[in-house]
Order: sequence, then structure tokens, then C-alpha cells
Amino acid sequence: MAVRKEMVLYYTPEKSADDQKRKGVLVRLGIRIRNIAPEQAGQQVGYLAGLPGFAEQVCPEPEAGAEEQTGEQMEGAQTEPLAIPERMLVFCGFTERGIGELLSQFRRAKLPPVPMKAVLTEHNSGWSFYRLYQELRREHEAMSAGKAAEHAEAGRADRKQKKKEKRETLEQMERQEFQKKLEELGRLAEERENRIRAEEVRDFLKDMELTEEQMELVFAYLASRLVTVEGYVPAKREEEEEAQLTPEEEDFLKQYQKELEYLTLLEEEELLELCEQAENTGDGGVKARLTEQLLPEVIRTARGFAGRGLPLGDLIQEGNIGLMLAMETLGLRAEGQTALDYLKQEIRSAVAAALEEQQTERQAGDLLAERLNHLSDGIKKLSDELERKVSLEELSVFMDMPVEEIEDLLKLAGEGTGDGGEDTEER
Repeated sequence: MAVRKEMVLYYTPEKSADDQKRKGVLVRLGIRIRNIAPEQAGQQVGYLAGLPGFAEQVCPEPEAGAEEQTGEQMEGAQTEPLAIPERMLVFCGFTERGIGELLSQFRRAKLPPVPMKAVLTEHNSGWSFYRLYQELRREHEAMSAGKAAEHAEAGRADRKQKKKEKRETLEQMERQEFQKKLEELGRLAEERENRIRAEEVRDFLKDMELTEEQMELVFAYLASRLVTVEGYVPAKREEEEEAQLTPEEEDFLKQYQKELEYLTLLEEEELLELCEQAENTGDGGVKARLTEQLLPEVIRTARGFAGRGLPLGDLIQEGNIGLMLAMETLGLRAEGQTALDYLKQEIRSAVAAALEEQQTERQAGDLLAERLNHLSDGIKKLSDELERKVSLEELSVFMDMPVEEIEDLLKLAGEGTGDGGEDTEER
């Protein structure tokens, strides 16, 4: 299929000033124009373009897919032209570059676009001009539907983003309230010489409806401020399964128990009598014998706290130390409490305190790392926005954090504040 020169099949249902201007552009570019009349809509596109092998159809066949027509309708179809209600252009003999240049010239002339336009191909050359219009109309409607779907999806994404921003705003407000509560809790602990009970902490924050994980962060925050939280490590419940020991802990436990095989354990009544002797006489030999009798109790207690962060050997060692110290304070036990119960309680308290201290240190370290990372992210974000170093005061406002706290964190991280303390280096 070949067309000797570039040509545009130009159809318009009614002439306008834009049509004259558009044709003027075509003439200026040396492009031939063939005006298509409404009564020619049933002719093949190849014939209208002057391609060899195509002839004029005296009575064009009805379009494929058209509804069945009665005899009267068929007769009417022969006299009534096929109506094309829109302007339509068909580019014949153009290269892709040529079409691009022509459309560019139309845009420069500030002409409105023509949606119904096509390129003459071997495939569509046998179609009637009206069928080509129908195909263009279907494609245009499909594209419009696709764009409408894209717009709808964009609208959904926009609504989703707005909901996210609203949720983040609420979360920010909750974080600010939470931070305020933490500061109040810290001041309360300071008034009590940096000591507070876990039950008091939970009661103070009960209106916040915090999860257990969030409560862990609260305890870690207090630990970072060197506040001792009494009763932070919960007692192990009897129905809980004992934690599985590591192979090293298993070996240690077997060896330790083997070393205690020489002991002949006393009955509880005999143990109570031994406790009474130790308390009344203060005899070192009696205390040593009582200590030996309670070593298995230390093992049982330590075993109950295993798997929580400290090796079993360390837990047993802490329990033994607690037992020896308790021997010297038997007279300080609560009224009505037996000496034996007091010693067991002190063993448990010593093991729990060691574990609590280890957990507090670890969580304080985690919290510090988290706060340092948060500060580093804030410095980078604000520095990127301002495209320069930022001052401590600017960073304080941006992160809603006191200048003193920022300075303390930078010192802990071993970082300077830059420029004599006025600016922070980007990290």
C-alpha cells in the first residue's frame, strides 16, 4: 500500500473558523487535503485516499455488526447518508515523525485537538469511513473510561492519604500526652528519692490504657533516669512451664547439684529449730549449716527465673549472696513471719533484683539507642529541609524536645554540637 504524497482526509459535520485555520496549516506545509462529504461515509477509506485497487461503491454494503433492517429501512439506508457527528481526520502517507510535526504545528497555531483521528493502514483501508469512525469512537470511550478509573483510584488514594494524615495527627497528640505523663511520673519518682513501685506506675498511667509492651517502655524510661522500680520483675507463676536451659546451663546445674550430694537435708521442723538457733545465738557454725541446708532452695528459685536474660549460674550466685546477707538480718523480719519464710523470701528478692537490674540496663540501653536514632533522623530531616546546619534551638522546636535533653543525648553519643555549640552537624 502506497500513497504518492502526504494527504489528510478531512471530515467535518459543519465548517468553522478552526477548520479554515487548520486547513491553512496543511496548505502551508504542502499537505494535500481531501474533504469528505457526509454522503461519502459509506465508501472505503482506501478509495477515498486514492489507493489503487479500490473503486467507488455505488450502493455501499451495511456495516458489519449492524442490526438487521427491514425492507423499508434498507431502502432508506440507500438514500440517507451515514451520520458522523464529529470532526475526523485520517492521515495518509505520513511517517510517524511527519504526524508528530503536523500535530505540533496545530498546537502552535493554538488549534483545539481533534479526538477522532487515525492513520491509514493496510488493515483499515478496506473499512468504510463510517466504520473507521465507529472504531475510533469505541477506542476513545475505552480510554475515557480508563482515565475515569484512574481518577477514581487517585481519589481513593487521596482519601486514604487524608485518613492516614488524620490518624498520624491523633497519634502525635497521644504521643505528646504520653510524653507529658512520663515527665510527671519522673518528677514524682524524684520526690521519692528515685524509687517507686511498679503498682504505683501502673496506677498513675491507668487512664492511658497502655499495653504491656508500652508499659515495658515506661519502665525503661524510668530506668534511663536512674529510677528504681520496685517489683518490676513479676513473680513466676506456678502454672508456667520452666524455661528450657541451654546446654551450658544444663552442665553447670548437674555439676553444682553433684557437689551438694554430701548434704543430708533436714525436715522443715528441724530447719525451723536451726533458724531459731541461728537467730538467738548468732553462732557462725549454725549459720553456715543453715546456709548449706537452703542451697537447694536457691537452685529451685534460680531455676524458676531462668530464661529471662541472665545465665543460671549468675542467678544462683545472686541467690546465695542474698541468703548470706539475710542470715545477718533475721531479726528484721516482719512480725508473724517465720525465719524460714523470711530467708526464702530474701533469696527470691535477691534473684529478682539481679534480673531486674539486668533488664533495666538493657532496656535503658535500647531506649537510649532509640532516642539517639530519633534525634539523628530529626537532624538530617531538618538539615535537608533548610539546606544548612541547624541550631539546637531550631532542632528543639522541630522535635518538641528540650535543648538540654538534646545536648545530653549528643554528649552520650560522643557527638559535638558544631560551630561552638550553635549548630548541629548533619549525621
